Amino acid sequence: MERNKPPDPDPPDAAFTPLSPNFPLSHFADVACSIAENHISSLPESQPSSNQNARKRPGDDANTPSHVPPKQQRNQIGRSRYSATDKAPFIVHVSRLEPHPNASTTLHPVTFGMFLVKNNIANIVRDGVKKVGRNRVSVEFSSPQDANSFIINGTLSKNSYVAAIPTFNITRMGVVTGVPSDLSDEEAKSYLEVPSGCGQILKVRRISRKVFRDGIHEFKPTETCVLTFDGQVLPSRVFCCYTSLPVSQYVYPTIQCRKCCRFGHIESVCRSKPRCSKCGHDHPGDGCSISESEAFCVLCSGNHFANSKSCPELGRQKAIKTIMAEKSLSYAEVSKTVPSVSRSYANAAKSTTSSQSYRKTVFLKPKTHAPLSPSYDKAAHQRIINSPLPSQPDGCALNNPFADSNNISSLIEILIKVLSTFTSNNSQIPSNVAHQLVTLLLSIKNGSTPNSIPAVECEERVS
Repeated sequence: MERNKPPDPDPPDAAFTPLSPNFPLSHFADVACSIAENHISSLPESQPSSNQNARKRPGDDANTPSHVPPKQQRNQIGRSRYSATDKAPFIVHVSRLEPHPNASTTLHPVTFGMFLVKNNIANIVRDGVKKVGRNRVSVEFSSPQDANSFIINGTLSKNSYVAAIPTFNITRMGVVTGVPSDLSDEEAKSYLEVPSGCGQILKVRRISRKVFRDGIHEFKPTETCVLTFDGQVLPSRVFCCYTSLPVSQYVYPTIQCRKCCRFGHIESVCRSKPRCSKCGHDHPGDGCSISESEAFCVLCSGNHFANSKSCPELGRQKAIKTIMAEKSLSYAEVSKTVPSVSRSYANAAKSTTSSQSYRKTVFLKPKTHAPLSPSYDKAAHQRIINSPLPSQPDGCALNNPFADSNNISSLIEILIKVLSTFTSNNSQIPSNVAHQLVTLLLSIKNGSTPNSIPAVECEERVS
């Protein structure tokens, strides 16, 4: 199976009306489709309506308008200027006018930065120019007055540029429940009041849910409404006919196209080629017969369908929408901070759809250590430095009943030499002692046993 590179998800479509996250998305799929169809019907007649001709550029026609304003201009809600009470950042989005809806117009941030330098547009933050879309850049100014002056600068219109304040930077959206369902949006707006210090309510949109009756589905209004407030403060509650209604943060729903499997738009406004949600190939997913065990997700390269709720990319898109609502940032800015879940080609190639392994496990014996060099033998060195052990145990001479005759002869000879030294004429021992020593010496030489020699007291020799 050919593995295609996962496409980058598209940013949220500005033409889609957001829904509340408190209800299942399946109940509002047809609501989104009907809204998108109404938006398509409002476009010029020269625009192709079929999916096959949607990507074709129409030829020059007298009925085709010379310029088509960007989506943010057609759906602008609230004021178009900053007030003195607004807080930074003071951001202005700039787009280039497109000659027709299918024109692939791009706007590079460095190119537009050169335009700002040449026209002496001052008081811009050093890193204030950023790319937030294919044909859109964001410019951040130091003060609200500088941003307002830039919007009405005539140099922009002369060079086919359109500047506007992004809606998320000057409005806040909240969800409120308990509004009677029999009230219309305009009637609910007239009855609702905001606390002091908060901006007025600009728009009220009631949420409807799909109900099936006798095989026919219809939309029933609920008591939940989405409120759009002016300013940068979201009130904690609003009042309706002296009743306090709590307000919670509104988070844009995560929508997915059934045609190309990307997030951010629906099938009726999709201009991409069909992409199978089961195998990832370039064909519609309705006629694909691949089972889920052999599926390939085109978004994260995982082993599941692209529209599966367990897809990591779905969780990433929901996290992006939550951060967008909490910090009032654009999709392009938040998507750069949330890590991507798409796997590289090397990681995708490691995974296999087969449950049986044909690899054979071989156990190798551990390698033996190399023999030691003969230059150093530890055992031989130890024998050298150790003290030598005696060949016989202690007291072995006492246990021998036979004396060594050689040792006795040696002792006799030594004794004779000693006695001969004392009995010599040069000896200074007394004469009576010398006489006894001579007698002892003669007895030893003759080998006879000497008679008992009386004790001789040495006389003091007088010199």
